[in-house]
Amino acid sequence: TGINNSSFGSYVVFTTAVCNISLSTSQTNVVCNGGSDGSIDLSVSGGSGTYTYLWDDGSTTEDLTGLSAGTYSVTVTDSWGCTATTSVTITEPSTPFSVAIQSAGSTTVCSGSDVLLFMTTYASPSNTYQWNDANGAIPGATSSTYTATTSGTYSLTVTTSAGCVATSNDIVVDIITVTAP
Repeated sequence: TGINNSSFGSYVVFTTAVCNISLSTSQTNVVCNGGSDGSIDLSVSGGSGTYTYLWDDGSTTEDLTGLSAGTYSVTVTDSWGCTATTSVTITEPSTPFSVAIQSAGSTTVCSGSDVLLFMTTYASPSNTYQWNDANGAIPGATSSTYTATTSGTYSLTVTTSAGCVATSNDIVVDIITVTAP
């Protein structure tokens, strides 16, 4: 009969890691050209234990917010050292929202006359409008047209229903007052 004098036990149990991390994402694209309101919601399944996140911009959170347009990549690592990588491209409108205005006729008129100012770009009923002069917003001047009755520099600020804001070019209106000699 034999005697086992080894330091070995009769059996050893090994556990092997199965690398099966699965990543899925949903994204919110940038609303206005040049904005930074995009986001990525990352979901992780599979793998073992807890996850760590490393985005190519250095972030270590699961989800990202406040993003500009661009491509963002993440590597997720579980407790066993298994990894999975994915990329998400956040888009934005290709051109900035812009507003242009002009006058109907001359911007220099005699006292008692006025100058009609209007948008030359598309005026959507879902937009909000605010005419401005050198003092700021003109109270009550909230349509896509404005009748200037005093001399000054005028512009129009438009906000879309998505929250994009643009301010037009300036137009100088000169109301001439003629005094008798």
